[in-house]
Amino acid sequence: MSSHDGMASHDHSTWFSSQTVKLTPLCSISHTTEKSIVVRLQTHEEQTASSGDTRTSDNRATHALRLTQDEEYTGGRSDSDVNKTLAALYEDSERKKQWLDSEEKTFRCGQQRLGSLQREYAALLRTLEQRKRRRKERLYVTKMLRGGPRNESRDRDCDCDCESTYSSGCSDSDDSSCKDKRLVRRCSSCSSCSQSCRPRRDGANRERERLRQFRREVSLRFQLLESECRESKLQMEKVVADLRREYADSCLFGTSLKF
Repeated sequence: MSSHDGMASHDHSTWFSSQTVKLTPLCSISHTTEKSIVVRLQTHEEQTASSGDTRTSDNRATHALRLTQDEEYTGGRSDSDVNKTLAALYEDSERKKQWLDSEEKTFRCGQQRLGSLQREYAALLRTLEQRKRRRKERLYVTKMLRGGPRNESRDRDCDCDCESTYSSGCSDSDDSSCKDKRLVRRCSSCSSCSQSCRPRRDGANRERERLRQFRREVSLRFQLLESECRESKLQMEKVVADLRREYADSCLFGTSLKF
């Protein structure tokens, strides 16, 4: 017994002295037999090595995949190149936006200018029509002044017997021809009695002529006054249109008004 106990104690001390292993958190040792402990340690080390290799290969594959995706997304460019490209595109878009704003402003100004020109054109057409009508009125008045009064027939106021003496030799068959001859030669044949063939009512005729002349003058003055009133009205409308245009220009461009 003593020899067996000494051998057992010797084996136990030998076991612990030969199996002093540094334990790590990844190692789990169960106190069974020596062979099972060695097998489990080797199996755990193999599993750890294989898992480490697998993780390393997975990490490398993931990193390579990310690099490939980044290269495909950026086209093989760096971040500085991408930032420069984006900045250039932003500046180009801002420049185009400013250009579009200026073009829109120019278009609006052109529309307003077109509207003012159309209004001026309509006013000029109205002025042209009025001037044409005024010219016709002036021509009519001038023609009326140059024409003079209508000469009244002196046959009613003539006391001579030229017609009876001239037609005394005409028969009934030649009555129509005699009437025509009388109409043509009646006044020319009575040259000998021109002193006696004067109007009886000289005073009344002169008064009538004076009244006609006065009526023509009044009508002419009235027409001239109407034309002057129309011209002054047109000038006033033109001044008002100019003031409106200057006010619109001052509102648009900030210019000072000129009165």
